Parts: sequence; C-alpha cells; structure tokens
Amino acid sequence: MLGLIERQAGRNEQAIERFNRAIAANSGVAAYHVNLGNALKSLGRWEDAVACYRQALAISPDLAEAHSNLGNVFQDLGRPEDAVVSYQNALAAKPDYAEAFGNLGNALMSLERPEEAAESFRNALTLQPEFIEAYSGLGNALQELGQLDTAVATYAKALALKPDYAEAHCNLGLAFQGLGQFDKALASYAMALACNPDFSEAHTNLGGALKELGRFDEAEASYRRAVEAQPDNADAHFQLALCLLLVGKMAEGWEEYEWRWRATHGVVRRDFPQAPWQGEAVAGKTVLVWCEQGVGDEVLYAGRVPALLEAGARVILECDPRLTHVFARSFPGVTAIGRSTPPDPRLLDEAIEYQCPAGSLDRWLKPGVGPGVGPGVGPGVGNEAKPAAYLMADESGREALRKRYQGDGGERLVGITWNSKNKRIGESKSLNLLELAPLAGIAGIKLVDLQYGDTQDQRDAFADRTGVEILHDDSIDQMKDIDAFVDQVAAMDLVVTVSNTTAHIAGALGLPTWVMVHPTPLPCWLLEREDSPWFPDVRLFRKIPQDGWENVVGRVAKDLAGLYSPQP
Repeated sequence: MLGLIERQAGRNEQAIERFNRAIAANSGVAAYHVNLGNALKSLGRWEDAVACYRQALAISPDLAEAHSNLGNVFQDLGRPEDAVVSYQNALAAKPDYAEAFGNLGNALMSLERPEEAAESFRNALTLQPEFIEAYSGLGNALQELGQLDTAVATYAKALALKPDYAEAHCNLGLAFQGLGQFDKALASYAMALACNPDFSEAHTNLGGALKELGRFDEAEASYRRAVEAQPDNADAHFQLALCLLLVGKMAEGWEEYEWRWRATHGVVRRDFPQAPWQGEAVAGKTVLVWCEQGVGDEVLYAGRVPALLEAGARVILECDPRLTHVFARSFPGVTAIGRSTPPDPRLLDEAIEYQCPAGSLDRWLKPGVGPGVGPGVGPGVGNEAKPAAYLMADESGREALRKRYQGDGGERLVGITWNSKNKRIGESKSLNLLELAPLAGIAGIKLVDLQYGDTQDQRDAFADRTGVEILHDDSIDQMKDIDAFVDQVAAMDLVVTVSNTTAHIAGALGLPTWVMVHPTPLPCWLLEREDSPWFPDVRLFRKIPQDGWENVVGRVAKDLAGLYSPQP
C-alpha cells in the first residue's frame, strides 16, 4: 500500500524500494511484481519492467492486467507485434477488458492494420461508451481507411465528452485537411494549441496545412515551433526538412533531412559497417552508396553519383535489383549490386572506406565542385551549371521499340502518365486519364501509355470519349522490368507526366519531359521555376492552388500542338 502511495505522488524510486521489500517478504504475490513493473516503466526501465510482468505471469498466468501492461511496454519498445500478442492474452483472460481493446487498437495501428484496429476500438466502446481515447483511436483508424466524414463525427464524440482534448482537436484537423476543408483544419489545430500550447504534433500538422495552402514562411515557422517544443520530434524535423528543401534553403534542409530515419513514415536505414562519408576527399577511395526509398527516388538521387566519380572515388552502388543493369550501363566503372536482406557480402568488405545513403549525398556535395568542400547546398540554388543526363537506355532496345511504335506513320511519340501510386501523397498529384482528353487528336503525335499498373478500363473510357486510341504495349511491365521500361521511355520524343517514377526516369535520360506538378510539389521540383536543377530538359507546368487540373492540361495541349503540329 505504501508503495502505491509513493507512486501516486510521483516518487517512483521510493516506490520501487518498497515494492522490492514486499517481494522479498513474499515473492509469490503477482500483484507485487506488477506494481514494481509499473514503477520501473514510469522511469523508462523497459526491460526491467518486462521481467517483472513476466514474473507476475509466471505466478498468475491469467492475470489480465499483467498481460496488458506487458503489451504497453512492448509498444514503448517499438515491438507492436509482441504488444498485440500480450493484449490478446489479456483479452483471453478478461474478455470485457475495455482498456486492453483500446491498447490493442493502438498496436494494430502501429502495424498499419487499420481495419482490425477499428474493430478493436469499437469493441472497447461497446464495453465502455465514454472511453474518450477509444473514440480518438477509432477516428485515426477511420482516417487511414479513407472514411474521413465518419472520422470527423467520431472525433466530435470524443470532444463532446472532453472539450479540451488536444489530441482529438489535432486529429480532427487532419481529417478536415484530408477533406480539403482547410479553414476548419486550421481552426482545429488552433483549438489543439489553445488546449496545449507546447503540443508539438499540433504545430507539425498546422505546418502541413499551411504548406498545402502555399503559406510556406508560416509553415516553416510552425515546424520550428514544433521542434522547439519537442526537440526529438523526428516528424517535425523531417517535415521542416521537406519545407526547407522546397523553398531552396538547401544547406539546412539537407541537415534536417537526416531525421528521415526516425520519422513515422520515414525511411528504413541500412546497417553497414563502414564509416559514414561526410564530405572527406575521396580520390582513390571506395565509397558504398546505398539507394533508399522508392524506385523514382533511387533514380533521382543516383544523379549525384557522377560527382563522386569525378572526384576520383571508386563507387559501389547498392540499389533495387530491378535497377542494377540500368545503373551499370549508365555509370561505367560503378559496381551496381542488388539490394537484399542480409546485404550482399561484397558490401561488407572492410576495404570499402566509406558508406553513404544516396539521399545524403547532397548534404556534402556542391554542384559542379564535387566532394570535400562541405557542407553542400545541393542543386536548386545559385547559378549552377545546367544538369547533365545520366541515365542510359539500351540503344538497340530503344530503336526497336521506337520503330515498332511509329510504324509507317512517322508521328512523334508522346508518352503519357497521369497517376502516382504513392500511398500518402499520390492522390494529390494524380489525374484521371480522361482529364488528358485535350491531348487527343493533336496532329502529328501518337500518344503512348507509360503509366504503370492496369490501365485498360481508363484507356477504353478515353477512346470512347475522344475517339483516340492510346498505344499500349502489353509486352512491357513497367515496374517488373525497369530495364525494358527505360528503353520504352527513351523511345519517346517527349513525355507528359505527373510527378512520379516516370518523370524521374525521363528526366534522367535527358528526354524532353513536361511535368504537371501540384502547388505543393516534392522538394525536387522547388517553387516557381519552370525548369529543374536535377534534369537537363524538364519543363514544369504548375497547378494553381485551389484550382483543378484543367488549366494545366490546357496549357500542355496548347504548347504540344504548337510544338508538333505541321507548319503551314
């Protein structure tokens, strides 16, 4: 009893001493071990807490509280799979344990299983209708499932029970933002911050809304306030990095970009034994560059490999296995090795002096100067030289496809894509194929489908609407055989695309590439300028905030007609 009083007063060290005395007097009482585990958990002594809960369960295997508390520690340790098992054990022992259902929902959300999480939160609410945290958790699951209107109503129920619930206000703001209701989103974030002025997550989300509205200075300020309120908030640092890079503040942006490894939806870091490269002179040295993120990002960041080669480095490039032939052909002298788990043994060689993730190269490189002069600023600022193409197709493959596609007509081949499959931001930068109808029927061109994925229904609808068939090559699967896809893109005279993998491949090939970009694009497209600091022949067609894509497509169609229509 005295130990519990000490815990309630926040004196956990004293509580631990009393619980240990109780255990020494009678080690067979499971509750003593649970109480000790709770005190240890409060001090962040996770593994010690795990041992206490396990001891309690050895004494009383059906002790639901011990199972549930063990799950909480596993969540704190970043082990959601183990947490799920513990919560399920708690519920097996006590089926009406509402708190365990709520905790199970949180663990399932950590595992990106929102449908199961929603069911668990609903079970918690059936047992405890005023379980405020379960309403908030259910709202989060519904957001992940795309049920935004229902999520809004669910957060409202939480706030009706607790009007000063900052987390629910913050999550409600995200739901409004997803619905495009930015005024309501801003108001919700303001309410969250009124409840808790140092709520770092609310500052971060507010920054995201302001960024989407094109209010970049205010967004940057919000991200900085989030970092100030919680210096270890990786999501805030990462979002600040993306904002800084977008507006051209490259030096600080690349430094902040290193937080991507710890962000919630960040990047998985590869574990290599070599020293990290941090701008040292590399003449005569071997540098392992390991690619990260998606195929489009790998292609984008590979554009910095030539700077290392020019500085005299021997480069080993670990990449998606589908890119090994493309990179080996494009970078003579570079050893391209497919990514695997565990890594290829050649990548662990002690003779390799340095290793560097591809997305960190620009932290240490300056355009046209090479390494050893850091900190770098990367492309996008100053009067850097025009970038060079760096990706190479197989010439015989390219020519064969071009000849087959053109046939006897001699039209210009214009490749098109209209969709991004990015799980989190793809929808905002994607079109429906029918929105490209103004491109149909332009004299002198043939439209070629470069969109990855099944496009048959969309192409049929396009043909019905416009009377124009888009050429589609069933022999090429863009995402399974990227080598063949590179040849296909290279066979085009011009590519019209949204911001996706095709845009990066076409740009890296040096092909004339017209990219239709969202008002808040990826940082690589920067703001305002119509060209790209990454690729030599990219032209950017920017969407106006709060406007549809029709104006962008209209400008593309007009310029395309002027470029390729027969001259009188």
